[in-house]
Amino acid sequence: MTTPSFMSVAGLDLFRALVVGGPLTTGELAERTGFEERCVREWLGGQADRGYVTYDSKAKIFLLTPEQAARLDGGPALHAGQGLRRRTTSDQEVNTMLGMQVKSFESPDEVRPFEGNGRADVLEIGGRVVGRTTLEPGWKWSHNVKPIAGTDSCQISHLGYCLSGRMKVIMDDGSESEISSGDVVAIPPGHDAEVVGHEPCVFIDFGEFGEYAKRP
Repeated sequence: MTTPSFMSVAGLDLFRALVVGGPLTTGELAERTGFEERCVREWLGGQADRGYVTYDSKAKIFLLTPEQAARLDGGPALHAGQGLRRRTTSDQEVNTMLGMQVKSFESPDEVRPFEGNGRADVLEIGGRVVGRTTLEPGWKWSHNVKPIAGTDSCQISHLGYCLSGRMKVIMDDGSESEISSGDVVAIPPGHDAEVVGHEPCVFIDFGEFGEYAKRP
């Protein structure tokens, strides 16, 4: 009995991991797919030489450009090396990831309660994590999220839009800014924050939300 080559067993899984997870190192790809990192590195190196994936040597990550991702829908990358093992569900999932997605915060993929005074509703969409935080009056990061994060200040970068309410952000250097309904804001890591006034502050976050208030 002939043992399947690494290409025939892993190709679709690796391409799918890049579609779902975005740019990844070989170590991250190996962890997600369960294959040896050496095999992942050698195989994807060959695919990069053929133009099916892109390798960023500075960041040491593999990624799919929009043009390369488009080829996955029946294109040569998905079929590279004849005999590539196919799983119907994986094909459907890949094609779904390449198409339009619509989700609602009213049916979040995950809800992360704070240590009182609010929660974060989480959606995974387009290979990204988007959050909606509902911060009740009295909420303060150092009181309600710090016990979860385990850091002295918030080390997450936020990029988002304030739907309602007001919030004061205090940077580690002592500078302060207040945001309110209708504001778009970028907040770098290293800060505390608290709700201002008696109205809940609702904030849509497109930043590095993957680990925000996420419990072990």
